[in-house]
Amino acid sequence: MCLNEHISDNNLYVFIAKKLGNYGYVVLILFFYILHYMMRDYSWVRLKYLLDIKSKPVLKIVLYFRIIGCILVLALLFAVTNIPCNVIENVKKDNNNKIL
Repeated sequence: MCLNEHISDNNLYVFIAKKLGNYGYVVLILFFYILHYMMRDYSWVRLKYLLDIKSKPVLKIVLYFRIIGCILVLALLFAVTNIPCNVIENVKKDNNNKIL
C-alpha cells in the first residue's frame, strides 16, 4: 500500500514505469545512457589524436570546448525558462492564505 502511494520509495525501474507509463522507457533511457558513454569515449580518443598526431595546441582545444559548452548551456537555459512548469490544481486555500 505504501509503495503505491509513495512511488519514490520504489526501485528506479518501477518509479519510471509508474511515472512515465510503461517499461519501454527504461530501455530508451538505457540506450541513451550507453550512447552517452560511447560519445564520451570517442571524444577522448579524438582529443588524443588531435594532441599527439596533429599537434594542436591544448589552449585552442580547450577554447573550442568552452565555446561549445557555453552555447549548449545558453540553449538549455533558454529552453528551461520558456517551458512552463506543472500547475497544481487541487490545492485549496483557507481565509488566512495557508495552503491546506
